[in-house]
Amino acid sequence: MKKILLIILIVLGVILTWYFFFNSDDSKISPSDRAAVSLMPLPAKLKIKNGGFKITSDFGHAFKKNPSKKLNRAIDRFFKNLENQTEISFDSSIPKLIIDFENRIEGFPSLNDDESYSLEIKESKIVLNAKTESGVLLGLETLLQLVKKQDQDFVFPALVINDFPRYQWRGLMIDVSRHWIPKDIILRNIDAMAQVKLNVFHWHLTDYQGFRIESKKFPKLHKLGSNGDYYTQEDVKEIISYASDRGIRVVPEFDLPGHSSSWLAGYPELSSTPNKKHQIEERGLGIFGSVFDPTRDSVYDFLTAFFDEMSDLFPDQYIHIGGDEVSPKTWNENDSIKLFMKNNSLKDAHELQNYFNKRLLKILEKKGKTMIGWNEILNPNLPKEQILIQSWTNHKSLWDAVKQGNQAILSSGFYLDHKKSAETHYKVDPEIIPGAINIEIDSTNWKSWKTFVEFNETIIEGSLFLFGDKDKTRAIMGLRDSPIGVEKVISNEGRVEFEFNADIGTIGIEFENKGDSILGSAKVSILDLKLSGVRTGGSDMPNGIMLPDFKKIDPLTTLERKRILGGEACMWSETVDARTINSRIWPRAGAIAEKLWSPKIETTDTKDMYRRLKILDSRLEKRDIQHKTASEEIIQENVPSKYVDPLKTLVAVLKEDYFMNRMSIYGGIDNFFTHTPLNRMVDAALPESLIAHSFYEDVTNWTETKNSSLEKNIKNQLMVWIENHKKLEPLFDKNTSINEIKMHSKNLALLSKAALDKMNGKVINFKIKNQIMQSKNSSGGTILTVVDGLESIILK
Repeated sequence: MKKILLIILIVLGVILTWYFFFNSDDSKISPSDRAAVSLMPLPAKLKIKNGGFKITSDFGHAFKKNPSKKLNRAIDRFFKNLENQTEISFDSSIPKLIIDFENRIEGFPSLNDDESYSLEIKESKIVLNAKTESGVLLGLETLLQLVKKQDQDFVFPALVINDFPRYQWRGLMIDVSRHWIPKDIILRNIDAMAQVKLNVFHWHLTDYQGFRIESKKFPKLHKLGSNGDYYTQEDVKEIISYASDRGIRVVPEFDLPGHSSSWLAGYPELSSTPNKKHQIEERGLGIFGSVFDPTRDSVYDFLTAFFDEMSDLFPDQYIHIGGDEVSPKTWNENDSIKLFMKNNSLKDAHELQNYFNKRLLKILEKKGKTMIGWNEILNPNLPKEQILIQSWTNHKSLWDAVKQGNQAILSSGFYLDHKKSAETHYKVDPEIIPGAINIEIDSTNWKSWKTFVEFNETIIEGSLFLFGDKDKTRAIMGLRDSPIGVEKVISNEGRVEFEFNADIGTIGIEFENKGDSILGSAKVSILDLKLSGVRTGGSDMPNGIMLPDFKKIDPLTTLERKRILGGEACMWSETVDARTINSRIWPRAGAIAEKLWSPKIETTDTKDMYRRLKILDSRLEKRDIQHKTASEEIIQENVPSKYVDPLKTLVAVLKEDYFMNRMSIYGGIDNFFTHTPLNRMVDAALPESLIAHSFYEDVTNWTETKNSSLEKNIKNQLMVWIENHKKLEPLFDKNTSINEIKMHSKNLALLSKAALDKMNGKVINFKIKNQIMQSKNSSGGTILTVVDGLESIILK
C-alpha cells in the first residue's frame, strides 16, 4: 500500500512539475539558466540540465512525418549554417535530431499559424516537436543559437525548452522608396529576421521619392516613378518565396492618398491638381503636397485595377494603404473638391480622407484582403473588424484603436531610424504607456493654447499648457497627442522659451504672447518652423477648457489587450542607402524582436539583454548579414591607408546623432536630397556603440570591485585613446569631412588622460567638468559615446 501511495505521489509530483514549468504564466527563467545561454529572443520556458550533446560529423536527422519541400530546404540550411559555425562536415548518417510536427502548412505563412515548439537536448539525441512546420523553422533557429565551444568540441547544452510567442505579429518595416534598396539587401534582412523570430516583412514600396514595384497594368507607375530602380514582379515572387521558406509573411505598403508624388508622375489625372506636372521628389525629407483626388470615380476605377494586380501578386491577407501625413492644402484649394465635400456633408479633410478609405476598403474586401493603415486612418465610422491600425505617433493612438474595437500593432518607440539605443527600444511595451507627466501641476495658475506648427505644407496640431509664472514656470507641450513635461521654462514679460527632447531630436520652443494668441518658432536642429497658437483656457478664464487630468490613464481590459497583435520595428530610409541600411537595423532590431516574442516578465533585464545582443551582433556577422562592412568601407574611401586604423578606433566610440540633429551638417533639410552622398563619418558611425557600452560596464564593475585585471584593461584602453588623437591630428586640417569629428578626437584624448591620471592617484584640474560638458555636444552629426564612462572615473 505504501509503495502504491509513493508511486502515486511521485507521478503527481511529476505532473505538477510539468504543469508549473510549462503552463504557469508567472514562471521565470532562473538567473543561472539565463546566464548559460545566449539566446535572443529568450524562450518562454527554459530549464538547463547536466551535460550536453557533442556535435560530431555523423550528426544526422529524421522526420517522424513526411516533410514538405519547405522543411527539407530548412533542414539543409540548418546543416549548412551549423557547418559554417563548427567547420565540421556532416554526412547525416545517424538520425540524432528527431523532428516531429502535427500539421503541415500548405502554401504561405499566415497570421494565425501556431509557432510554438519544444526542444529537448540530451547527451544522446535531440527532439524537436512542434504543432506546425512554422514551429519547426523557429526551433531550428533556436538550436543554431545554442551551439557552444567546450574545450575542443562543439556542443549543444542539455536542456528543455518550451517556446511560444507573446505576440503573433512581429515585424520589420523597410522603406525602399526614399533610397533604393536592392533585392540582395532585402534577402539578407529576411535571413536576419528569421534568426530573431521576426515574422512579418512590411515592404514600404511607394512614397514621394519612388514607386518601387513593376505594374504591368499601369507601367508608367514604375517607369516614371522610380528613376529606373524598382522590383520586377519576378523579384517580388522570389522575395515572397524566400521569406515564406523562413516562416515570414510579406505585407506590401502602397501609400495613399498622400505621399503620392511617384504615383502621380505617370498618372497626373488622379491628382487633386491634375494640371500640375508631377515628378518624384528629390528632397530627402518633408511632407509634400501631391495628393490623390478622392472625389472622382476614375480614381477608384484605377485603384480597383491596380489592387487587383497587386492582390494576385502578394498572397498575404493584409495590404497596407499608408494613410499618414496627408496634406489637405490642395483639397482645400480645389473648388470641385470643396463642392463635393459640401454636397456630401463632409465637414473637413479628415472626413474626406475617411470617405476615401471607405471606398478603398471595399476594393480590398472584394479581393479578400484586410486593410492596414497608419493611425491617422483610425475613425469610428470605419468597420472595426476589417481594419488593422499601425500606431506610429504614440501609445495613445494604439490604445485608442483597441479601445474602439480595432486590432492594432505598435511602432511608436520602435523607429530604428531615430538612432536610439537598444535599451530605449527594449523599454517600450505595447501594454504600457510611457512618458507619464511628472511635473508639478499648478491648478491655481495655468494657461493653455491650441498650437499649430507649420512643416512645409502640413500643419501639425498640438497643445501647450503653462503652470506658474516667471522663474517658476513649467510647461506641458503636446504634439500629435503626445504630452511632454518640461521643468525648465524661461518666462519673462510675455516671452517664453524652453526645450525638450523628442524622437527626432531636441526641440526648442520660443514665442511671445499676442493677446489671446502666441506667435513664435519650434526649432529642431537648424530647422526653424513657424509656431502659432490660440488661447483655449486657464485659471483666469472660467469659460475656457478645463484643466485635463494628465496622469489618469484607464488600463486596458483583457479583451483590449488581445486586440494588440504585436508590433513592428521601422527603418525609414531618408538617411540610409543600400550600403548603410543594415548597420542601422542590426543588431538593435534584435532587442525589439525579443520584446515582441519573449514573455513580458523576461524582458526587464537590460544588462543581460546587452550581453546577448553583443553575441547576436557577432552571430549576424558570421551569417553574412554584412551590417558591419559599411563603416570600414566609408573610412577607407575617405583617408589614406595609414589613417584607417586610428580613424576606426575613433569612429567605433561615436554614434550617429538623433534623426533631425544630423541635418545640421547639410545646412538644413532643404539642402538634403535623395542623391546627397552618404559617405561622411556620420554614415560610418553606428546608431549605438557597443564598445562604449562595454567600456561603461567595465568601469562600473571596476569601481565596485577594484578588480586588478579590469583596472589594467581600462588603463590600456585609455592609453590607446590618448595616443589615437596624436595619430589623427595631421589628418584633420587636410580633410573637411574628417575635420567634422576633430572635436571628438581631441576630447576623447583629453578626458582619457584625465581618467588615467585619476586612476593613478593624480590631482585633476578643476576645469575638467567644463570639458566633460563640452564633450557631450554633437559634432559632424555624431556624439562621443564614452563620455559617461570617462566621467564616472574622473568624478567618482
